[in-house]
Parts: sequence; structure tokens; C-alpha cells
Amino acid sequence: MGTDSTALLLRWISEPGTRPCDLRDLLVVTAQTGDEWPITGQLVTRYMLPLFRRHGIRWAEVARRGPRQADGIAVLQDSRAPTAVHLNGAYRLSQEMMAAGTVPQAGGARKCSAKAKGCRLTSSSAARPAASRTFTLSASRPGYVVGLLPVQCPQAAPR
Repeated sequence: MGTDSTALLLRWISEPGTRPCDLRDLLVVTAQTGDEWPITGQLVTRYMLPLFRRHGIRWAEVARRGPRQADGIAVLQDSRAPTAVHLNGAYRLSQEMMAAGTVPQAGGARKCSAKAKGCRLTSSSAARPAASRTFTLSASRPGYVVGLLPVQCPQAAPR
């Protein structure tokens, strides 16, 4: 989970008037690249997972099964009571990068992240039952799906 989506979730949890729908109707999707910092998993486990459980927020973790889109995605978990984070994913972005002889980007367009996360979120079987809206948090990355999906509130209007 990135800082932007985490901040938005914390706001929705703590400020009910800002929510687009009831928290139980929300699907939070995290695309695991397999190479996240361990501290990220520790922080999500310690602070966010208890909130997901307390508020009945549905959290799905998805990951690529291989280097090609045809390999599909794995749903690592889909739960309202998550107890663990699956940082290793099913196929690591670093495996693809090593095979291609490339290195991680330290900034800029983040094309590797967009490929490893963005298309996986939109094609995820966990995301398919979602209603008509996807929340995009950054206008500087058009089309980049952050992973907050309302599940059963298609009539909800932005506030």
C-alpha cells in the first residue's frame, strides 16, 4: 500500500463525512511486486490490518504470475479479516528486470511499477465485481490505478 492510498483510507476511516460509500462496501486492492521494503509490510501489518478487521474493510492482494500478461494474476488473499501481508507476491518484478538486464528506476515515470501494478489492478478477478468508479489519486499519472474500488455503491456521488 502506498502512502497516498494509505492516507486516503485513514481519512475515510477517521472522517465518515469524506467517504464515498460505507467502509464495508469498499474493496482495497494491493498489487504486490514481490520486492517491497520489509518495513512497509511491518507497518501495514501493525497499523492498517487491525483497522481493516475492525471496520470490515475488504482487502485483496494480487500479484503477477509471470512476466507476460497472459500469465495472469494470483489473488494472494481476499479478506475482511487479514492478518498478514504477502510481500513476496507470486512473481517478483526483480525476476523480470534481471532477465531483461535492467535495473530499478529511482524516479521519473516509474514504468516498471505501472506495468507491475496498474494493469494488474484493473484486470484482477478481485476487482471485477467492483462498481463503476475507480479512485485515482494522482493526476500526474493518468490512468494509474491506485487500488481503491467501491464495490456496492454505484450510485454514490463524489462529495
